[in-house]
Amino acid sequence: MSFFEENNPHLNTNGPKEVLEFDRKHKVIINGLDIHYLLPGNDIVINDLEELTVEENGEEVHVFGRQKRLI
Repeated sequence: MSFFEENNPHLNTNGPKEVLEFDRKHKVIINGLDIHYLLPGNDIVINDLEELTVEENGEEVHVFGRQKRLI
């Protein structure tokens, strides 16, 4: 999991500010967030994050958070 300072990191050349790595995980579960799946590279982008929690539970990684809601 890579964390960036800006939205849509696939559109700029800045690298991640932090990277989390997980061994032997079977599934990532993302709850309550608006996500974008990018086919090239199989990346998932979650923009406008205000808060994020990542928890490991056995072979699963659970992702929870809060996003700014743009109207």
